[in-house]
Amino acid sequence: MSIITPPDRGQPIDVPYISQMTTAINNLSEQVNASSEKYTTVYSREAQKQNLRTSDTKFYASFFDLPQQLQVSQGDTREFSFDISAANFKYAPIVTVTPVNTGTSNASNDVLAVLSSITTSRIDGFVRFNSSGQVDIAINVIAIGVPE
Repeated sequence: MSIITPPDRGQPIDVPYISQMTTAINNLSEQVNASSEKYTTVYSREAQKQNLRTSDTKFYASFFDLPQQLQVSQGDTREFSFDISAANFKYAPIVTVTPVNTGTSNASNDVLAVLSSITTSRIDGFVRFNSSGQVDIAINVIAIGVPE
C-alpha cells in the first residue's frame, strides 16, 4: 500500500489528493475487516469462552483403525482410546469422532461412535454395532482447542 505524502503548508487540497486519501482509508478498512474474520471461538468447560486468532488455535486431526474383519453381534460395543498428548492442549479440547466404513459389509455402515471421556491428552469412547456381521471400521478424530 502506498503512503500518502502530507500536503505542504498552504498547498490547496484538490480532488486527486482527497481521492488518494479515500482510497487509502478504504484499503485499510478492508484489511482490518478481513483480519477480524480470522478468529476462532473455543468454549470449553474448563476455560469458558475464548476468542483466539485462528493461527493461535490448536487443530488436531487424525484417525485410527479398530481391528479389521471383526465379527460382531447387534448391540455389541467396542471401547477405544486415542492418545492426543502430542497436540499439547492447555484444556480439554472440543472433539468430534466419526466412524468410517473401511470395508464393504453392511454391518460396517450401521455403527455409532460415542465419546465417554476427553482430557488434554486422551480421548476415550466406544463404538456400538447396530447390526450383526463382519465389520471394518476406522475412527476419524478432529480436536480443536487452546494450545499450551
